Amino acid sequence: MSTVGSRANVQHQSNPQHERRENHKPNTTTEKEDHYVLTLWTDEVHHDVMTALRRQWFPTRLLKVEAHVTLFHALPGSKLHQLKQDIASIAEGTSKFDITAKREGIYEMGKGVGIRLSEGQKKAAKLRSELTDKWEPFLSRQDQQERWRGHYTIMNKEDDRARVTECLKELQDGFEDSRGTVNGLNLWRYDRGWWREAEAFPFRK
Repeated sequence: MSTVGSRANVQHQSNPQHERRENHKPNTTTEKEDHYVLTLWTDEVHHDVMTALRRQWFPTRLLKVEAHVTLFHALPGSKLHQLKQDIASIAEGTSKFDITAKREGIYEMGKGVGIRLSEGQKKAAKLRSELTDKWEPFLSRQDQQERWRGHYTIMNKEDDRARVTECLKELQDGFEDSRGTVNGLNLWRYDRGWWREAEAFPFRK
């Protein structure tokens, strides 16, 4: 099993404390444990296109990770062995599939802007559903939500309302659809807002 490269870590000199909200914590008895994030692993060309947008619009002081589609936000480190086994099993039986971020998927999300997946949403949701069935007892309330919609967060936590409006308009006027391939799944260790290197689980079929 290969190790994920460092491309999803955006380098900053500071590393402020970052406390997770209760809804974003795993449902385990362990108070202090590592949390893990599971994302789609896409080809580099598509990844770079979406990351360029995120770098352009995300508040610089808060930018810690590159563009991503998150399946689960807070998986417990105390279950890491099971997590890896289940992810590997799912990956072994899954074929690569296409995803597309389209202009029609652009939407405002409070203090930010996102782009929903169009092509590939159903396949990604099926993967997530299969893992949810295995992990439901220890998932965070956020990860237990039944209606999951894959998306890229281009901007978030922006207090300047005019900036949010500007981002939304520019994307709606000028974003060209970006199509990519999902090659597998990436499991990251969450560290106070940063995502540290973990493992890649390539699809085998």
